[in-house]
Amino acid sequence: MSERGKGKAILGIAIVAVMLATFIVPAITAKDMTNGYLTTRNGYPVNPAFVVIELTEGDRDAIKIGQKIIFDNTKEGDIVLIEGITDTNTDGEAYSASAFVTETVTDVNGIAGNDKTVDGIYFDTTSLGRRGTYTVSCGSLSQQLSVSRPSIPLELNVGPEVVSAITVGTNLRIDCSGASDLSPNDCINLIIMDPRGRQMKSWTVGGETQNFDEINVAQLVEYGSTNPAMQIDTTDWILGSYTFSVVTEEENAQGLDLSSATKSVTRSRAKTLAKSRTLPKGEVKILDMPATVVVVEDLELTAEISSTNVAQENEFTVHGIAEGSDFIDIVTIAPNGGSGRGINPASVPDVPGITYERSTVSDRDYSYLNEFYVVEDADTGKYMVVVVSPGRNGVYDELNSPDLFGLAFERRYGGIISLGSKTQAQISAIIAGLTIEAAGSDDRMVAGHMNVEAPVVTLNQTSGEYTVTADDGDGHRDDADVSITGGRIEGSRDGAVETTEEVLEEILATPEPTPEPTPEPPGFEAIFAMVGLLAVAYLVHRKKK
Repeated sequence: MSERGKGKAILGIAIVAVMLATFIVPAITAKDMTNGYLTTRNGYPVNPAFVVIELTEGDRDAIKIGQKIIFDNTKEGDIVLIEGITDTNTDGEAYSASAFVTETVTDVNGIAGNDKTVDGIYFDTTSLGRRGTYTVSCGSLSQQLSVSRPSIPLELNVGPEVVSAITVGTNLRIDCSGASDLSPNDCINLIIMDPRGRQMKSWTVGGETQNFDEINVAQLVEYGSTNPAMQIDTTDWILGSYTFSVVTEEENAQGLDLSSATKSVTRSRAKTLAKSRTLPKGEVKILDMPATVVVVEDLELTAEISSTNVAQENEFTVHGIAEGSDFIDIVTIAPNGGSGRGINPASVPDVPGITYERSTVSDRDYSYLNEFYVVEDADTGKYMVVVVSPGRNGVYDELNSPDLFGLAFERRYGGIISLGSKTQAQISAIIAGLTIEAAGSDDRMVAGHMNVEAPVVTLNQTSGEYTVTADDGDGHRDDADVSITGGRIEGSRDGAVETTEEVLEEILATPEPTPEPTPEPPGFEAIFAMVGLLAVAYLVHRKKK
């Protein structure tokens, strides 16, 4: 039995989590021993993959079609008979079971190492064709089973009212009044698929996390509570179409494989909507206005690089708009990825190919600006520049942390050093997975490219005499006269100069101009040399012959 598939049944719902307000199985006899085999999953107490029944003369136990039973006071070689009762709905039904199984439940009651074993004759109730009362017997023991087919009626409520649309941040609940098909300890996944096709396994608002994946029915009951603090909080959910469903985890739901249709939910923008407007059954619209709709903003993130070509030992800026965020993070990735030598190799320890900077976003106009300096030995070539915003909740949603490369990242990837072996595309994909690809995320990400080049000076002029002026922009300058004839650059001071580099050498070799009244700062020669080599500013003037 341990190899049975982990069947997952999808229970469709209209717009939000399932309230299972009365989702509690009625009182059962003491001979249903299942509670003695509870374990823990994702922090919730959950049932095992079966119902444990001790056959008791004259007793009656409630069973749902689809559950698996172990009759724990039977032994190998016994035969259990399940028979319908004359003149009832089950008249003529007859089944037998003889498979003897042994199952071990680990960490019972959440206590590590507290394992319990149960064995007995196994019966799968999915073979039962009719609801009603059956007689079950083995040897001299005989009792009854009351069999029903599970169903889960669901309705979306805000307060006592059934709704098909709600306002932004509204707490949502589902009314399941009358449902009594699942145990409070059955394990269920509440599957919420966001507009980008990603499953929302949890959601954090104001530091409080609501789990949707691998929870028990008791937790779902809370989401359907009339207390708004326990309902599902839709704050910062993105705009678009959602689907909601519930999946039973068969291995922790007494073997129950329960399903119903999945219902779609459409979330879209709207400028006006009458409060009394109704929508088609099974469809919910979340719109961007108050009244009976949820408004989920589409936050804007833009990024602009000041220059697509930047020389080594030069600066560039990244600026733009990041709506709804207090900060953004900017990551530059070298042409060779994490193993390259980026514009600032010391920015991320052990990953020289990445530069990581944070910029504050203006609370007035959502603008940001960050300046970068390219070190002299940075790799040349095409760099990727990635800008990410955590949105209004202030955390990157897959990490549930405001730190892109912090402890949460290290727990997931085993340390930042792991990026040292990744390519540009791989690093970009990892960042996307931690941010915009997280289910229900309001994070934003944009990416672009820029080129880093070695510094050069190019003179694209026709033949003639020119004056080349180097100016450091700080009051210090020098000139040299050159002649260009037939593709050859000639210097008027020292004869022919065959290359641009030699022209620069000639300029640098020119005697210093007459000192100004204010003494020049120490090291001007080095400053001027750098200015000349990088051509921080040069002017080319055609002299009249």
